[in-house]
Amino acid sequence: MRKSITAAGSIGAALLLTVSMAGSAYADSYRGCTTTGASGQVRISNWTDPTAKISIHGELTDTKSDDHHARMRLLTQRADGSIHYWPWRKNTGGVGTSTFDTTAEDSDRGIFEAGVEVARFEKDEKLNSCTDW
Repeated sequence: MRKSITAAGSIGAALLLTVSMAGSAYADSYRGCTTTGASGQVRISNWTDPTAKISIHGELTDTKSDDHHARMRLLTQRADGSIHYWPWRKNTGGVGTSTFDTTAEDSDRGIFEAGVEVARFEKDEKLNSCTDW
């Protein structure tokens, strides 16, 4: 009897872990940060499993009238731990917010974690940045 109670407890704990992970995978995820002159955030939707095509809504703000521009990019971590640096999105219109909608998918190596990097640039030189995972 003792073995069956222990086995049932282990199965219950595994089931609880599975349910909590599945529940969090379907919820929207948010990443964002602020650095001098730039602020950005993304909402990640449809992240149902590592090979899913995720939907990204981004908001990038140039916060300082300083003749520099703001950029933001998605960062994703693959199954092997390597980081994929997605292309930069730019806000070159001066102080204010630009938005974008896109998708991301890594069907070969998966998306196991997602983050965002926000930066202030002078031409193609990164002056300062922040990241949020």
